[in-house]
Amino acid sequence: MTVNEYVVMEFFLEQMSQNKITFLADRPRQKEIIREKILHLTKCDNLHDKILAAKSLWRVLFESAMSFIDENKRGYDDLFSYFDAFVNFEELIFASDSFYRDHTLHSLWVYFLGEYLFRAQEFQPLWTNFNYPFRVLLKAKKILEHLDCPEVFETYSKTLDAIIPFINFEDSIRCIAALTHDLGYPLKKVEKINKSIRTVLPYFAVFDVEEFNFKFDTTQQFYISKFLELLGYELMITPKSPKIYDDELLQPLKPFINKLNELLTTSLKQEIAEEAIQFMKSELANLSPRHKRLLNQIYRLNGRFETIITRLLRFSDDFEKFKHGIMSSFLLVKLLSTFANIDIRYSDPADIPIMTMNLPSIFAKLEILKAVANHTSSYRIQNFNDFSSLLILIDEIEEFSRISRANQFRQYVNEFCSSSIFFSDNCLTINFIFDNPNIPDLNPELAFKGKANRFLDLFDISEFQEDLSVKFIVTDKMNTPGRNYELIIEKNNFEILIDNEKKEPSAYLKTYEIV
Repeated sequence: MTVNEYVVMEFFLEQMSQNKITFLADRPRQKEIIREKILHLTKCDNLHDKILAAKSLWRVLFESAMSFIDENKRGYDDLFSYFDAFVNFEELIFASDSFYRDHTLHSLWVYFLGEYLFRAQEFQPLWTNFNYPFRVLLKAKKILEHLDCPEVFETYSKTLDAIIPFINFEDSIRCIAALTHDLGYPLKKVEKINKSIRTVLPYFAVFDVEEFNFKFDTTQQFYISKFLELLGYELMITPKSPKIYDDELLQPLKPFINKLNELLTTSLKQEIAEEAIQFMKSELANLSPRHKRLLNQIYRLNGRFETIITRLLRFSDDFEKFKHGIMSSFLLVKLLSTFANIDIRYSDPADIPIMTMNLPSIFAKLEILKAVANHTSSYRIQNFNDFSSLLILIDEIEEFSRISRANQFRQYVNEFCSSSIFFSDNCLTINFIFDNPNIPDLNPELAFKGKANRFLDLFDISEFQEDLSVKFIVTDKMNTPGRNYELIIEKNNFEILIDNEKKEPSAYLKTYEIV
């Protein structure tokens, strides 16, 4: 179906009215404020009014989602002041591109489109593995509740209780990542501004041009290195190795342990088998107190920090190049106390104190920072299973905010192209339809080539999920005859077709970097 800003806003209002947006479920006043602001935005006709309405809505959504994760609001005023400056900067550079994406509106459309694709029933097969490790833990918790044996599972269950609430923050993470992912964008435009200035000044006989440039002070280097170190962390939750060395003690328990492990790790798609639960309960009832104590030592969880070196190097390179994703994350840490003071304390990174740390909040903040940084990094999508892959996908397919500058009339045309997005036969199809004759200099084939190059760079084709494919289509209805450009991506294979005729990708896209 055709998807535009009105469709996704209406869908969001519906979800909110049904209390399906977790961070708004018990906040009737905030829901009403957001509802009024969305309705006002839908009624705005001209671009200036839309941007003002979007700016106001952005603030309320940000405050609602972020304060749900952490009530610490220190730095919000600074962030909102920056956002005002960000919007003003957008106005300054509005005419720097013939087809410019307004990032004030874009951040909102990414959020609303993301919620639409994440929640609509049609697209649910896309997210089967989303946040999988935590959903496995949630299922394990339900199994332990059914088994009802605190002598064995009390410690394990309490540890799960300290971790699982992270799932309640998923809605907030998606919201904050979408709203803030382009805050560092102004730095990207500095070179373009310099270039424009260089072309004008020679006409005034000014040839010695001192360009605007920037760099971080050496006193900031320690802070920057710690920020990058933080993004390189991966917080792992794994079974704790018990200090039991007598194999004879464990031997009688091994059949039980194997059966229980099989039950705890069953696929999320499978229902919890009642017969298996009853069998395990009877087995537990027949265990001696000594064996129960042994099982209590075995069924414990360990938290540890691992530094992902490749990610650390990747983000370090992004920072050197001032890529706006990593700079957006950096801005959040610099301006907001809730990010600057993430409460991570440990003496041994291989054994962090799960019960004394607020892990759900820590997880949530790290996921926001990583997703925002990843969206302009060399992160590659293998599966739509995390916040980064979701944000990157939506960021690439959101075209509601692309605005054309119709040069000869000095006008702005709101609709760059229309979008049709649907999921069928395990294939996500994104169709950009170019049918607006009021936009001069628009080349649908060029738009296809640019997006096809980007998609082939984004997807890890050799490691892509086996039972899923992605089809990107550009339909040219502006020219006669019209044409259809298609890119199909699946595991170990991709094809480019023009009106169903295959093209050799490297030659057509003029690149040797396709893998």
